[in-house]
Amino acid sequence: MNFKLTLILIFALTIALVLSAKASAEKILVGVVNYPPHINQGEPLENNATTQYLNTILKKIYTDVDFIKLPLKRALIELKKGKIDLLYPLNDDMADISYLSKPLFYTVPGLCFKKENFIPMLSATHLFKKMIIGIPAGVEVVSTLKEAKAHLRIIEGSGTINRGVNMLLGDRIDALYHPSPAQIYHFSNPLSKSIACSYFYGYSSGVSIASSPTMPPAQYQRINRAYIGALKNKSYEFSIAEQP
Repeated sequence: MNFKLTLILIFALTIALVLSAKASAEKILVGVVNYPPHINQGEPLENNATTQYLNTILKKIYTDVDFIKLPLKRALIELKKGKIDLLYPLNDDMADISYLSKPLFYTVPGLCFKKENFIPMLSATHLFKKMIIGIPAGVEVVSTLKEAKAHLRIIEGSGTINRGVNMLLGDRIDALYHPSPAQIYHFSNPLSKSIACSYFYGYSSGVSIASSPTMPPAQYQRINRAYIGALKNKSYEFSIAEQP
């Protein structure tokens, strides 16, 4: 009797472990950190274009895809512990972090002006003296701008880029710092009739998706293949440019 009971318990435990492994393989938890204008602190994730792009990719692999907003420091800790599987957006120059094999997008920061006040060469930093430059909260500013004699005004809250553009058009700031002006300064955007943007060349950086070091190699490869395939089919930048 005891031997049969032992066999039954072993069998039940094996089945439970198999089902648990299958269930965990069907779920993925993705950490999201603030990265204006792509991820804004006050914006619901379900309305976010970046999250929608990644959700479409991951839904082809997992039945349950969850996104959670986290402060950067906590997010990195949770990633390294394996509490979250993926984390984005992160500049891909962070040490001791593993990433999917290609950046989600690249950024070249710059300044946007009303067209009549356009400054084409941002290397001429003496032109920034006494200017009021709007900075979306949470955006890291390039050293060139930090060292200039401009007054930097932090734009708090949600929708900081849109608020910044409205402040610019309303002459409440002289320029708006944008982490990637190509997102708003392109031929299909009506704003391009009113504003013009210049770039801080030399500050280009990749923005990537990090993976947990505890993630099994087979799982990483599966995610990475789907991700690279999606980028080739339609890049994130192209997807965003199609947004109304």
